[in-house]
Amino acid sequence: MRIAIVSKIPMFPTTGGNRARILTLVQALHAMGCEVFFILIPSRQLAVFDEEKHVELLGAHRFVILEFTLLARIRDFAKKAFYSIHYKLYKKVKRKTALRNSPDYLFEREITSSINDLFEIWQPRAVVIVYVHFSAVLDSLNSSIYKIIDTQDAFFNEFTAEAESKGLNRADKIIAIQDKEANYFRSILPRANGDKVATIGHITISSERAVLRQNCAASFVGSLFEANIISIFYFVNDVLPAILKEVPDFRLYVGGSICDVLQGKEGVIPLGKVDRLLDLFEKGPILINPIRDGTGLKIKLIDAMALGLPVISTVRGVEGLPDDMVQCVEVIDDDDAAAFAAAVIKMCLDENSRAKKGAQAFECSKFWNERQRGGLRTILEEVKRISA
Repeated sequence: MRIAIVSKIPMFPTTGGNRARILTLVQALHAMGCEVFFILIPSRQLAVFDEEKHVELLGAHRFVILEFTLLARIRDFAKKAFYSIHYKLYKKVKRKTALRNSPDYLFEREITSSINDLFEIWQPRAVVIVYVHFSAVLDSLNSSIYKIIDTQDAFFNEFTAEAESKGLNRADKIIAIQDKEANYFRSILPRANGDKVATIGHITISSERAVLRQNCAASFVGSLFEANIISIFYFVNDVLPAILKEVPDFRLYVGGSICDVLQGKEGVIPLGKVDRLLDLFEKGPILINPIRDGTGLKIKLIDAMALGLPVISTVRGVEGLPDDMVQCVEVIDDDDAAAFAAAVIKMCLDENSRAKKGAQAFECSKFWNERQRGGLRTILEEVKRISA
């Protein structure tokens, strides 16, 4: 089966959760026998982009980067500048005033003709649009193509409910990354369209398992994103000093662009971009997940559990996980820095506790992964049935 993906987010380098989400979706589709085509929409995301790895994964004839005309680039820049200023000004006055009334406020309609031309050649049976912001692509497609939106997140802090509903309603199937967001989507859609929504969380691919060698180290990975900055500063400022007082040789290994704001912090070793999470996690064999802000499923947590890493998290950090997964995580109240520090110290010094939690995480992730793959298989079966 031929599946096309349209996204402004590239997969490589895999520096953020949204990139990891798309990459593992492509890998899962490949494993299920699908031929995957990928259209990349120009955006500032291309500032950190590895075209060669995309071609290696997909094949040169299945990967296309769209190009904007000069006029389209000018329009795109002007719209983004205007809406950025508008949002910052009105958010201070009244939050609802800052919400967008259209899901298409940043969409450049020039790209639809190029996409249709490619689809004429590729003849995909289904298309996956990444983010509701680009759902207008679906308006121009042939009715024989099964239309899917991979939402990645709920945007109630960006769109009015009516605007987000309008974008979602363009799809035959709406994929939420967690049940909480799936329920929100159902609440804003017309009642008859609630069955369009399905939950498919992050799918992990690796069959490897981390070797938990170090005793006095942990890890954190994240992009330079506001929610990550708030969370890691909470740990560094409120939690880490208590750990270092009890375990002076403790080290926190950090991967990703979040390292830009962590230079010179005591007890923190910023590694920058890491090619393999396994390498980072074997240096710091406990994942700390001190999430204080943000929405959506915490993809780095799922990846760590799949590699057999024990995880210590705030309550906010396990939002979106089912109870059977949460039971495999050491969960600490959001504002209890002392308890978080105590949990890290205990797991660092108690090898048996660390190994037990790591084994639980690994087993839980296997059941989780099969559920997500099952959800994806169900959608593919629906595509086959409808397009037969």
